[in-house]
Amino acid sequence: MRRRKNYFLDLMFMIIFWLMFALMIFFVEPEMIKDIPFKDTYLPFFLNLFLALFFTFALIFRNNRRGFMAALSLILLLSLKLNGLANLFNFLLIVSVSLLLDRLFSS
Repeated sequence: MRRRKNYFLDLMFMIIFWLMFALMIFFVEPEMIKDIPFKDTYLPFFLNLFLALFFTFALIFRNNRRGFMAALSLILLLSLKLNGLANLFNFLLIVSVSLLLDRLFSS
């Protein structure tokens, strides 16, 4: 018999990380987190956004692996956009690799 997953804890983490993300947007200057821990990476911003997106997509898809792949794909696209490397080819490449990895791990 398959056990049902309790989504309450995921929902609480999702709300917490979205609140932290909103507080970061409103109260933290971008220059303060720009160089932590590496130059021009904005790692605290992207890490917080990744966790918020991960829990959101995990709840939407009801699958942690797909939530991880969707959140990672969006973070990669946003980091490419930040560095001026976002274009249609990179978008299609990231989406196709994430779909292929999902297909690979689902079988």
